[in-house]
Amino acid sequence: MKLEWGCHRGFPADRYHALKDVASASSLRELRMHTPAHLKRRLDEPFTPSPAMMFGTLVHERLLEPGKDPSGFIVRPDTINGKKWHGAKKECKAWMEQAAVNGLVVMSKEEMDEVDDAVAA
Repeated sequence: MKLEWGCHRGFPADRYHALKDVASASSLRELRMHTPAHLKRRLDEPFTPSPAMMFGTLVHERLLEPGKDPSGFIVRPDTINGKKWHGAKKECKAWMEQAAVNGLVVMSKEEMDEVDDAVAA
């Protein structure tokens, strides 16, 4: 994707993070702390966000983009087909597999409550 020079408001975070040919704060930090070879390796490797990064993304979205559905995240239900959730049940495994197929990060209600507490604070 080719971007024109300047400030781009409302640019979706997932598209921003997918850009490879722009200077982001993290890429400039990598160049300052290491070498261009380190930066190239980091850009070439698949990126997997840490749990702390996912938490920060959700807090950012809930605080700075109210009303927007949390992109890429889903809260695991307490029950499935009228029965209490248990990860070993066939239905629960199928639900988790479908979430993964859809590219969603599954969170517990308690984890989402922590996000909501951080936003409220």
